Amino acid sequence: MGNITLYTIVTIGIGYIVGLAVALLLNRQFVGRTLVRGLILLPYITPDSVAYNVWRFIFQSRIGILNRYLVQWGLVTEPPIWLVGPPALWAVTIAAIWKGWPFTALILLAALQKIPQELYEAARVDGASPWQQFTKITMPQLKSVSTSLILMTSLWSFNSFNSFYIMLGRDPGVAAEVPSTLILREAFTNLKYGLGSALSIVLMLVLLVITIVYLRVTRGAAGAEEV
Repeated sequence: MGNITLYTIVTIGIGYIVGLAVALLLNRQFVGRTLVRGLILLPYITPDSVAYNVWRFIFQSRIGILNRYLVQWGLVTEPPIWLVGPPALWAVTIAAIWKGWPFTALILLAALQKIPQELYEAARVDGASPWQQFTKITMPQLKSVSTSLILMTSLWSFNSFNSFYIMLGRDPGVAAEVPSTLILREAFTNLKYGLGSALSIVLMLVLLVITIVYLRVTRGAAGAEEV
């Protein structure tokens, strides 16, 4: 639970910052904007089996692209082992951030386009700086969407399996163990069906709590918009 909580916080936090930055950029007028909007979705629409296998190759100790350039540039003398021990969790987290930020950018871009431009025009007339417009207009207008987005992606992250299984296998080790891989190994490798069922129920209860919070927030936001 500690590993998946850390994974969720880092993945969603950095993914939101990157997605918001890209959404703000794509909300501006520039040549080729439509093409760029389509290209940013490539990481998200890439199948998990392809994306995480590529990242597994990147993080390989001896033949991986990352270590190749780290050694070539003189940043390390010996190739680090990224997919075993504590670094494994961070390797999967980096891959998950790359895979998930386009979805965040797409949702936030849609929300940005719904903000009335009259608010910004009035703020500029009153002498508001770009930073003041961002903090006083943009972020408050994105609050309900951001809350729903964070809760929804938290639900997905707590239930993550593909990223860990593809990059680290059935036994990722204690430092990178998450509920989904633990349940798989105990129930279907060690054949401890009772333990696997109990772990599944615990995970289900955690996801149920997140779901209840998500539903309450979305209903509250919908009610506020109707008022």
